[in-house]
Amino acid sequence: MTNTFIEPDGDRARAEVYFLAFHPHADNDRPELGIISGRYLDVLERRDGRWGIVRRVVVSDWTRNDLAGPEWERTTERAGYVGGRRGDRDQSYEFFA
Repeated sequence: MTNTFIEPDGDRARAEVYFLAFHPHADNDRPELGIISGRYLDVLERRDGRWGIVRRVVVSDWTRNDLAGPEWERTTERAGYVGGRRGDRDQSYEFFA
């Protein structure tokens, strides 16, 4: 998920949330990488003190079906970027501690 806009109105709210999703798959026996960019248009409600989505519309803004390839060398740990980790070894755990 990327940009989020939420318009609250008491115990209800409307939200527009942009997303970018990657879906590795095999079509015609060769690896491919499906990419979709779009938006969720959500209606949310607060019930018993908890917020939840009560209605969602998925808007597809654009898609691609590109072949999988090697990682982009310039954006790796070898190039000086901090790499993501699963679980509590990820940088975000220390950042938010």
